Amino acid sequence: MTTSRVHITPHMHWDREWYFTTEESRILLVNNMEEIMQRLENDPEYKYYVLDGQTAVLEDYFAIKPENKQRLKALVEAGKLIVGPWYSQTDTMQVSGESIVRNMLYGMRDCLALGEPMKIGYLPDSFSMSSQLPMIYNGFDIDTAMFWRGCSERHGTDKTEFLWQSNDGSEVMAQVLPLGYAIGKYLPQDEEGLRARLDKYFPVLEKPSVTKDILLPNGHDQMPIQKDIFEVMDKLREIYPDREFVMSRFEEVFDRIREERDNLDTIKGEFNDGKYMRVHRTILRLAWTSN
Repeated sequence: MTTSRVHITPHMHWDREWYFTTEESRILLVNNMEEIMQRLENDPEYKYYVLDGQTAVLEDYFAIKPENKQRLKALVEAGKLIVGPWYSQTDTMQVSGESIVRNMLYGMRDCLALGEPMKIGYLPDSFSMSSQLPMIYNGFDIDTAMFWRGCSERHGTDKTEFLWQSNDGSEVMAQVLPLGYAIGKYLPQDEEGLRARLDKYFPVLEKPSVTKDILLPNGHDQMPIQKDIFEVMDKLREIYPDREFVMSRFEEVFDRIREERDNLDTIKGEFNDGKYMRVHRTILRLAWTSN
């Protein structure tokens, strides 16, 4: 019997000015994008890559490599390079509703010039979630959301998949990343190294899951692609034979959640609980002080 299906999704999170200067980030971006595009173009088994849900990454890239726009567009149109829907990864508790809406509007506009956007409210590292996000998402024909920070059982459910409603009744299916977006970064090939990490992760991921389809995002901040990911997946199948390991995109996880819709809890309100992860409440105060 299969314990769970483990979805391994290649991605990177792009903190443009967190670790590095803008110029340093752009150097990393050019190198990373070339590796990503070459792999997507030449390896049919390497099916997908999620470009952090924000088109500001592409704006920086095209400023340096405008000659690659058609090449990148072909990958977006083929559904291999997954972009948007945001312009940038906004902190939804610190800006106005108008800012959030325009952020999504500009991101969608950028995506549609290249192909189709990812229709998921994807905010893997924003510090808390505004209660009105389902309403905003629905306005852009988005009915799913994925995030990490701010959620705990104190909001009314101990499950990682649930229905999330705004005050007006707007609703999305939500998938929480209980251990964040980087737990599948730099996965080792050896059994000891894999077990040291995943023996701790799997119980945390599987116990609260309604579907038993769990996410192991294969990426991190400014991280290059993991070139040996298929060798790692073969090793995972060997040491965890009761689990199924697949390379997939986030939409496939939501397909399973839809099948369990009638079994999902319904939650209203904002998510700003720091019980399991930092929500950095002092950031707003620091921003005011710096001004």
